[in-house]
Amino acid sequence: MVCAISYTIDANVVTKRAHAQIMREINRGMLERWRDRYLPMHFQAGATTRYGYEKRSAKYTARKRKKYGHSIPLVYTGRLRDAIRENMKPPTATQYKGSIKSRGYFPMKQVLRSEIERVMPFENAELAAWALKQYTRMAKDPKYARKRTRRGGAAN
Repeated sequence: MVCAISYTIDANVVTKRAHAQIMREINRGMLERWRDRYLPMHFQAGATTRYGYEKRSAKYTARKRKKYGHSIPLVYTGRLRDAIRENMKPPTATQYKGSIKSRGYFPMKQVLRSEIERVMPFENAELAAWALKQYTRMAKDPKYARKRTRRGGAAN
């Protein structure tokens, strides 16, 4: 998932260290938001057109519909969907990037993996807007404010 955020920083308000802390938290938050909001949408009806999945064969679709009674994309028995949700590790992030990992119950082919990880432009735009709003809010937080100390002065 790639999401670009642009901003201008006033060095008197946010130090490099505070900026790094804020970005770490924002990158982690963006991944949590994607996991909670958008990942489940990959396993719903209509996801084939929304995310542009590779077309499955008519034979496969008919077999799935007959055996399991549905044609939900990326779901045959539901075991992969459940394994991905249950084995999801907490997101890790740096100020530059973040990652979120999960494990299926079988080695996935690159096509299936890319379909699960796919991020659409509308998701990217929403996540970038959320990140910008969070950055603005966090930069004003006294926790990240520049702390100035005076040196010298009179001894007590």
